[in-house]
Amino acid sequence: LPLNKKLILCVARLSPEKALGRLILQAATLKPAHDWELHIVGEGPLRGTLQGMVNEQGLGGRVHLEGGVSHEK
Repeated sequence: LPLNKKLILCVARLSPEKALGRLILQAATLKPAHDWELHIVGEGPLRGTLQGMVNEQGLGGRVHLEGGVSHEK
C-alpha cells in the first residue's frame, strides 16, 4: 500500500457472532477521500453473505475478503 493509504485489518472467523456485517456497513459510511482499504482475513460460513454485502454497498475496490491463513510451519 502507498504510505498515504489507510489500512484497516480484521482477522476473524467469518461467523455470525463476529458481526462482520456491521463492520462492512460501517465501512460504507467512510468517505472515499480518506483513501482507505479494509482487509478481512479469515474463512467461515458467512463468506458468501459478506461478499454479497460488499458488492451491494459498492465496496469491491475497498473491502477485500482475503480468505483463511494456514498455521502450518
